[in-house]
Amino acid sequence: MNWIKQIQPGGLGFKAITLLAFLTIAVLSLTPIDHPSGSNDKVNHLIAYFVLAGLVDWSYPHPGQRWWWKLLIVAGYGVVIEILQGMTAYRMLSWWDALANFTGALAYFATLPLTMRFYKAQGNHILLHKEEEKHGD
Repeated sequence: MNWIKQIQPGGLGFKAITLLAFLTIAVLSLTPIDHPSGSNDKVNHLIAYFVLAGLVDWSYPHPGQRWWWKLLIVAGYGVVIEILQGMTAYRMLSWWDALANFTGALAYFATLPLTMRFYKAQGNHILLHKEEEKHGD
């Protein structure tokens, strides 16, 4: 059961899943699409970057680390993807999409304190940062 430890926050498996998510977003964002984006386009961006922010946060769970660095990494990635889309012949740069990416990542970090409080109250420590568990907080 050593592989289970790798999938826990901070483990190598979790970091691999996060890398896979970054790559998946890049591939989906930079390949041609057959149909134009529907009305759910911005919602899709919000959800994707909310999840990506969570994966980045859980991959590097260091208490005391400034959360906004993680936010800047994820949001910056979203901006880079949008710029790359603008360089293709089949996609276009959309600052509204970049804003939706940022909003999704920000929403993750905005809801994190409430989420952590809920999990602590339930006695579920799987999402707690390793350092918090070491100190018994």
